[in-house]
Amino acid sequence: MNLVKNVLAAKNTEIAVQEPSVPYVNSIGSLLGGLLTIAIIFGALAVFIYLIWGGFDWLTSGGDSGKIEKAQKKITAALIGFAIIAASYGLMKLIGAFFNIDIFSGVQFQPITTNPTK
Repeated sequence: MNLVKNVLAAKNTEIAVQEPSVPYVNSIGSLLGGLLTIAIIFGALAVFIYLIWGGFDWLTSGGDSGKIEKAQKKITAALIGFAIIAASYGLMKLIGAFFNIDIFSGVQFQPITTNPTK
């Protein structure tokens, strides 16, 4: 008695394996767009972490005016950083709309082929 069924026992059974995709850069513009996207993401993460850090310092200040002032400066710096990142993103989108290009297209992915230019 065989408890395991023969799953691939049929004739002409093929298992298709999809080729992985690889990143490629087709121009300097797409490389710069990808780098800008990464910079904005890391900047936003840094702003968020600095804002949380300032809030934590304020909560743990224990009423000490010196610590509260330092925490307020951290929060103010984080909010100014957020404004700079938002303004730069908006400016880049405005420039992209003006010149009819997608600045944040970034690095694209294509399947592996023998000739990557096709």
